[in-house]
Amino acid sequence: MQAGILDPITHQRHGSLVESLIELENDLRVLVIGVRGKVHDNQPDKIGAKLESIIRSLHKPILVVNAEFKQPERIMLAYDGSPAAEKALDMVATSPLYKGLVCHLVCVSKDEGKGQLLEVAARKLQLAGGIEVIAQKMLGKPEQALSEHQEQKAIDVTVMGAFGHTRVRDWLLGSFTLKMLTHSPKPLLLLR
Repeated sequence: MQAGILDPITHQRHGSLVESLIELENDLRVLVIGVRGKVHDNQPDKIGAKLESIIRSLHKPILVVNAEFKQPERIMLAYDGSPAAEKALDMVATSPLYKGLVCHLVCVSKDEGKGQLLEVAARKLQLAGGIEVIAQKMLGKPEQALSEHQEQKAIDVTVMGAFGHTRVRDWLLGSFTLKMLTHSPKPLLLLR
């Protein structure tokens, strides 16, 4: 209310958090949730026990926060050409929330074909207008390269797709989304 929301809607639910959020999903535009709860509060290498289930269950944007809110000036769009990355690209290109911001469009890949995808994505953002686009293709471990880019370029929020693979593949090879949630020093806006 102090921020100007005159009539906030509040809900009290019984049952599990995940079930309650699924029931409320049609009423959500974006879910804002902390990266860890009280159990893992002093363990920066851990995420909240319910966070993965929440992200996998909902199909709305989820802003996972790990610091006090700061009005974003620079965002990073982690882009790999996947359906979730395309959804994130479309959202940034069409939403008035991103106008006037600097968007670092970043692809971490050894695949040379990804460079062409990155160029197409950059043109799409530029054609949308009102967004300053800085496109960059990088090499290395994606979670490490993106986290370093966040620090070096003072990125305020990273926009990325989440859990684009099956749980079995994630179990065998490790989940990129979970690695980013664990290592990112900045908030992540996740899309599925």
